[in-house]
Amino acid sequence: MIKKLFLILCIIALCSTLSHSGVTQDKLKVIARQSVAGGALSGCRVFDGSTQYLKYDTGKIQDAGDYPFTVALWFKPDVIDQQEKSLWAMTDKDQDNAHYIESEVINDETINVRARAAAGSAYGYTSNLYTTGWHHACAIITGAASRTISLDGDTNNEGTNTTSVSVANIDSFSVGAQFDSAPGGFFDGKIAFVTIWNIGLTEANCVSLAVAETVPTTIESANVEAYWPLTSDLLDAENSYDLTAVGGGSFDSGDGPW
Repeated sequence: MIKKLFLILCIIALCSTLSHSGVTQDKLKVIARQSVAGGALSGCRVFDGSTQYLKYDTGKIQDAGDYPFTVALWFKPDVIDQQEKSLWAMTDKDQDNAHYIESEVINDETINVRARAAAGSAYGYTSNLYTTGWHHACAIITGAASRTISLDGDTNNEGTNTTSVSVANIDSFSVGAQFDSAPGGFFDGKIAFVTIWNIGLTEANCVSLAVAETVPTTIESANVEAYWPLTSDLLDAENSYDLTAVGGGSFDSGDGPW
């Protein structure tokens, strides 16, 4: 009891200091929740597979041409056989199906990391997405001709692609759909703990995130560009890239990958 009271007092003192330094009240709530829970928060965002997705469209977070970068998240499909449903996407929001990099759940029970430009598309696939439980996806993009994605930290189940694709004009990021001038690829299921790093994580990092259930921001913390727990709000707990909901949506406080 004494230790818990001490922790609460420390959090109050920290929040007071940060508040005077200009940190918003919403960000303070995120910090407090993560401190009490040790970062391992329960909850997730629910997507209906038809209209709902999340977007940040007021500027690029990580330009697809500014290699390297990594995007990782937890996802739980409601059904396995989803045809090209987007987990996350970096797109040119003013064009339809033009320039983008994304990860998808594919109809042959796989996930991928995909790059597309005017010259065409290139894919890297995993396999063996056989259950509708929680899964971890980690996409590492280190150059125009280097894309790797792993499923559930399994080093024997990685998809790679080395076809050179020059993606340009990236100005938005979305979760649960491919957001551009004609949004599509709506994911049916739940997503949590979406994280972007401005480096290429190592294979060991991806294993740690998926197998050891590590809090994402403890991995290469100095290089975390954005972190959305998606447990109860759409705030970026790392910087200021707060997401906006499109088509409604809800949180499920009783479910999560941990």
